[in-house]
Amino acid sequence: MINVFLASSSKFMPERSSGATTLSYIITLLEKDNNVKITPWWDCNTLKTGFILTSLNEVVDSFDMGIFVLGQDIQEQSGETIKAWPNHNVIAELAMFYTAGKGIFVLSEDSQIEIPSDFKSINQVLFSDQSGIQSGFKKALNELKHPRDINNSYDKCCVYYNPDLSRKFMKFNAPVKTNKPPEDDLKEWESRALYVGTKSAYLWNTIERAHTYPEQLAISKFTSNKTNRKWDADSKIKSLNEIDINNIVSFGPGIGSIDKSLIHSFLPSKPYYIPVDLNVSLAIESMSEMKKTNNIPFAIIDDFEEKSCYNKLSPILESNKRLIGSNNLFSMLGVTFSNLSMTCDDFFYSMIGLMKDEKDYLLLDVIIWDGLNKKNLKKSISEHIMTKLKDNVGFWKLIQNSIRKKGLKNCNNYQDLEINFFDNGSPEHQRRTTIPDTMIAYIMHKKNIITIAKYYKYESFKKEILEHFDLVASAKYPDLSRGVFLIQKKKIVY
Repeated sequence: MINVFLASSSKFMPERSSGATTLSYIITLLEKDNNVKITPWWDCNTLKTGFILTSLNEVVDSFDMGIFVLGQDIQEQSGETIKAWPNHNVIAELAMFYTAGKGIFVLSEDSQIEIPSDFKSINQVLFSDQSGIQSGFKKALNELKHPRDINNSYDKCCVYYNPDLSRKFMKFNAPVKTNKPPEDDLKEWESRALYVGTKSAYLWNTIERAHTYPEQLAISKFTSNKTNRKWDADSKIKSLNEIDINNIVSFGPGIGSIDKSLIHSFLPSKPYYIPVDLNVSLAIESMSEMKKTNNIPFAIIDDFEEKSCYNKLSPILESNKRLIGSNNLFSMLGVTFSNLSMTCDDFFYSMIGLMKDEKDYLLLDVIIWDGLNKKNLKKSISEHIMTKLKDNVGFWKLIQNSIRKKGLKNCNNYQDLEINFFDNGSPEHQRRTTIPDTMIAYIMHKKNIITIAKYYKYESFKKEILEHFDLVASAKYPDLSRGVFLIQKKKIVY
């Protein structure tokens, strides 16, 4: 599906004039014949909020192509003749799309309309030339440099992205040498340093493909029809097939192997698959994994570790309802939630705002300590982390890569790493979680914090979920140190 923005003066808005009726017919005609979605400026959510010039930049980024309607909007006396000019805003928007290398298609209300001389070479098609409109639009589509009509091919996928990402890539990939205390160092890097850049993406591929990857095994057990008896007794459904969804929106999809297990539980239906990640390489990996069996309308490249991301997701999903439907299953699987830099409350409230429909769901899995030795929990968690580093070479290489990124001396043996814990009730602990009984471990090298890992108590996490959401289904797998939760927004009782 190719996204097309339509710019015009206000007189072409619905029910304003005969020209508006003509334009509505043209929009219907072009959408019907060309597998495109045309969004007129008056229906564009991006233009309804914020500073207009900033919003226009986001519009140019979000659309593949623009249709520009040149009307007799401004009358100008020149000697004894009256000249008609199009709306200045339309010309400005045409220039922005053109200089950004986006597709251009120009409709003109009249052959005598004046335009700036710099635009004289751009072809214009008259409203009255219906065959010319159809053939001209097809030609403009064929000339797109990067058409995003996916046809189940991830490399042509429509991608929404945050224009500030280039600065973030520089910030998180550049080596940093600092004498700041470990706590300040962690605030700068946190866990995101591990997941940005193609090197880390390559290493994550190794991790997720390992047969010892417990997150994959936990989701497989939870979604498999053969193991439904292992769900908690208070679960409200017996099978994921009982929930009606149109889309799986995956935060931090990795290479997509966990999502693949999840999607198989919805067969024979095939929900749309929409990965959300800051790491472009991993988004492409997950689309590649899924492209043979699933419809992939677009990816969303943004930083879901920031609260602002969720405000931007909502209009994207809303504006694509006609294509993808409205019932969403939002999933955050793997170690993503346990490594999340925002607090649990921030994430939960962000999701409550994003889950618009009463049939929207959220699926989480988290690291739990229930299966570990409770008498010496810190030692048991430390051994659990060291075992992961020993058994999965990808984890160890990822830690080494993070150490190098921070400009530190290489660590050649994982046993040289130090594992410590933030004390319960300490400011550093409270900054990362409000859930009781949570153990927060951090891996250190040469007194520098490399990454953190949150280990939750299953029942405490479940209780926290019930404070914010309705719990649909859940399961505990102590042998894998994983807990899985399927959640819905609380129903309002009047």
